[in-house]
Amino acid sequence: MRQAKAAIPYDQFAVQFTDIAGTASLGIWYVNPELDPLPSAEELQAQMQQARVSAAEVSARVNAAVSCSPRPYDVINPIVVDRRYQGWLSAQIEPAHLPPGPEFTEEQIASAAERFFVGYARTALEHPYVAGACDWPDARERLQSHFSLDRENVAFYFVIDDLGSHVWVQWDGSADPIMSTVNIGNVLLALECFSPNADIIYVIVDDHGVAQQMGVVPQGDTSRLTIVYP
Repeated sequence: MRQAKAAIPYDQFAVQFTDIAGTASLGIWYVNPELDPLPSAEELQAQMQQARVSAAEVSARVNAAVSCSPRPYDVINPIVVDRRYQGWLSAQIEPAHLPPGPEFTEEQIASAAERFFVGYARTALEHPYVAGACDWPDARERLQSHFSLDRENVAFYFVIDDLGSHVWVQWDGSADPIMSTVNIGNVLLALECFSPNADIIYVIVDDHGVAQQMGVVPQGDTSRLTIVYP
């Protein structure tokens, strides 16, 4: 995880390793400040391609930085947002489809950008968003205060997309009902100042990154908490 984090050339990012249903994924969320949050219709597709290329480059950098062989993950999942946290791309790519590095040509990166399996690509010119009393960097810091920095497979990130706004939270630990209730409560406490419209998606993994539980708390309302995995 440390090698992966050190290879990311952006200031705001999160990295998480998650094995769900036998597929091991290295998730890389980052803010690309070069993407215009308010593109014109003409600019949308050009910036979408820019997001794909940057995702390919970040994936290649991270993959080359991970020294262990074979790689512990089956796919890399880059998640690209702009400085307003609007989602541009969420995709997967297999390590074999990335150039070996450590240096890459533009042609190699462009080729890798075409090998993504795209789960989400931005289509709307703007997404509505209700802000809270604190912004995402503040909320992330509040979330981190509940988890030791020594726990490397803990991650927090925020995405606004066609389906709404979502805070993703992953931590390693027990999925025991008592412990999960305590941790979810801490997450909700940390996000009290954040957007009231944001849904919270949480993943609990064990020491090896294997998903034990995944749930959704719509707009922080625990009465509507739904466990979606397993």
